[in-house]
Amino acid sequence: MIILTLKERRLIEEAVFRFGNDRERSIWAEWTRDHRAVRYDSAHPDNDGKGRMPGFVADMIVDVLSRHERFLQTRIGSVEVGADEAADLCNDVMEIHSTADAIRAAA
Repeated sequence: MIILTLKERRLIEEAVFRFGNDRERSIWAEWTRDHRAVRYDSAHPDNDGKGRMPGFVADMIVDVLSRHERFLQTRIGSVEVGADEAADLCNDVMEIHSTADAIRAAA
């Protein structure tokens, strides 16, 4: 099973709690309860050897990350967002893509 970095876990958790429904929050809570390990740097293993992430968990995570990305894209296109904030939001979008790719690879 994939061992997520702290940053990836926090990003997923934010997306699940902001953009997920009760069922998705429950799936995430159960998965994190069963998979507590966190990878703190790239030198540590990224897999705990317990098999692949269940497809329904990966699909749910990718879906809520997509919702989070759509929200950020809307903010980036907003007239009240300045250049610095837009750049920060673009970095967040890139992190979402990276995390979604890691989740897809884990399933």
